[in-house]
Amino acid sequence: MDGIKFINSKHIQHHLREIDYRLSSEQILFLLLNNHFMTVDERIAALRELKETAPNDKLVSITNKFFEELVGIRLHDFIDSYLKNLNRHIAFLKEEDKRFCYQLYGLSDSCKYKLIGSFQNYENSHNRIEEESDCYNYFKLKKIPFEDAFDREYFRQKYMELPYAEAYIDKSLVLMDCFANDTNSKPQDHYTDSMYITIPLPFRKGDIVRFRASPWIEMTDKEKKSEYSVFHSYAPTEDSLHKYQGTDRSDMYYCGYRPKKHGFKLNYYDFFCFDIEYADSAEIKGHNKRLKALSAVLKEK
Repeated sequence: MDGIKFINSKHIQHHLREIDYRLSSEQILFLLLNNHFMTVDERIAALRELKETAPNDKLVSITNKFFEELVGIRLHDFIDSYLKNLNRHIAFLKEEDKRFCYQLYGLSDSCKYKLIGSFQNYENSHNRIEEESDCYNYFKLKKIPFEDAFDREYFRQKYMELPYAEAYIDKSLVLMDCFANDTNSKPQDHYTDSMYITIPLPFRKGDIVRFRASPWIEMTDKEKKSEYSVFHSYAPTEDSLHKYQGTDRSDMYYCGYRPKKHGFKLNYYDFFCFDIEYADSAEIKGHNKRLKALSAVLKEK
């Protein structure tokens, strides 16, 4: 199975093909679970193909005892568990329950979701997407407890404890992503958090890179859809280990310098590091132009 095609960076793809790098089935699995440019159906189909074509080896990247039920698991069992969990999320999203309501948001070129309305069930909200498809490119659908629908502060404080579901849908009614918090399933990132994966990157200190955000991800402004930085290092490194619920997520991070109002700031980006590309010099404008000078200085060292 050609797993390189699931990397969202043409420059990383080119680098891996140039050095004739062969991804393991475990690396391909990790990339599939983290690819936010695929639809849910595309991810499911790719995971099933991986299960059919890859040997049922034990996953060696999961060693953290926080995920004790996944330590030592075999590839096929991992895929089955993930798909079963994903199907629970989708079922919970669509299941009609008078204790819940649905809030529908639309995403246009403004990069922020706008509330369209509240609905009693999934079908009604889904029908509204068809009506609004000329106005928005993507939609966010939230299923939340009815009594909390109008108490945003309470929901913000308690959302990790309350049952809810959230889905992203394009204007053609294609499901892009879905996750839920309920007693019968685990968060989707429970699976990717457990894995510690590294893949060779072509970037070196001083390179100006651009992050490619998924088109349906909400950003505070348009610039963050293509955020620029001067590449410093690829986490994991001994001094850049990030802990999240007792797990190591540093395989998803990279470290870079971002322009501030005065000077620069060294950030550990929580963006997925396999989605970054070399920046086109012609695209670097405004305050980002300062990155060129910093890049030159770092490359001289």
